Amino acid sequence: MSDITIGVKHPGFPWTLWIVEDRLKTYQNIVSGYIEHFERSESGIEFFCNENGKLQGLIPNVFSLRNQDVICGPIFAVRTDENGEFASLTNEDIADLLTLFK
Repeated sequence: MSDITIGVKHPGFPWTLWIVEDRLKTYQNIVSGYIEHFERSESGIEFFCNENGKLQGLIPNVFSLRNQDVICGPIFAVRTDENGEFASLTNEDIADLLTLFK
């Protein structure tokens, strides 16, 4: 397993950068449950949340690019490589997250 840089946004807080071990359990711990892909930015950043966040009563996370659904609980952002595997966010991705998606 290798470490990658991801963005994490908890409800009511701005994006933060985390260096995490690239494994499913890590991502499930971040969102407090099963992960679900919910959106992809035009630049290729992939966004994930807890698939049962609403049912579990997690706090809404004010965030959306195009998605009209309410996302509840923490979310994380990551890039994917040509094989669909998670990869570190680029410097451009990080700048986008920290400025555009506060």
